[in-house]
Amino acid sequence: MTQSIENLLNDVSLELKTLAMARQRYARQLAPDFSVFNYIYTDEMMLSRIIADLLNPQGDHAQGAAFLKLFISLLLDEDLTHPLLLETAEVSTEVQTLYIGKTRRMDIYIKTKMIDSEQSFGLCIENKPFAADQKDQLQDYAAELAKRHSIKSKDDPNWHLVYLNSDGTDPSEYSVKTATLEQWKHQGCFSNLNYPQLIEWLNQCKAVSQNPRVNTFLDAFATYIMQKFSGFKDMSEQDSLS
Repeated sequence: MTQSIENLLNDVSLELKTLAMARQRYARQLAPDFSVFNYIYTDEMMLSRIIADLLNPQGDHAQGAAFLKLFISLLLDEDLTHPLLLETAEVSTEVQTLYIGKTRRMDIYIKTKMIDSEQSFGLCIENKPFAADQKDQLQDYAAELAKRHSIKSKDDPNWHLVYLNSDGTDPSEYSVKTATLEQWKHQGCFSNLNYPQLIEWLNQCKAVSQNPRVNTFLDAFATYIMQKFSGFKDMSEQDSLS
């Protein structure tokens, strides 16, 4: 057993050394360390802006609601996505709460309408790549969404709350009580996403995008996420270790 582990480590070490030599030899052609994200201050607010701009049907990417539809499909069952009128959805960042008696700001807030209905649907993304949870934060956002998108049945809410974090851990009890969180999961109005999961979405966006400059940005964002949240220097290194 010990010998097998030692052989595996030696093989991985050899592959990484080979990869490093290849990167060095073809550096001028590939520029593996060059990225627009080297020149952007990627704090929580900037990451929220980037994600919100990609989700925005009126965004400069000019791909309409294609990216938003793909993102929503990661969160909701297919039968729940069809009633949403995503082409006219409004996407905003740092949206102040209005109905909960305290001032908070939703990192990303998406408001849309239901097809063939007067009802609205709201989605809030709480972006937590680096910061810790705040007291009652998610419970407050859920209460805000329920007020903004109220319907008669509490068992079938017209809102969805996304907890986007670095490693996929559930929010703490400091932010939402466990029983409440389990209820949201049962109702299908809560999603826990980690940043590496966004790479799948970005790849799907690239597949439907018709603009090469947008595709270049999607690639760069996916590589940044891989480096920052998965610990890999580049995609080739990930392939070598898989």
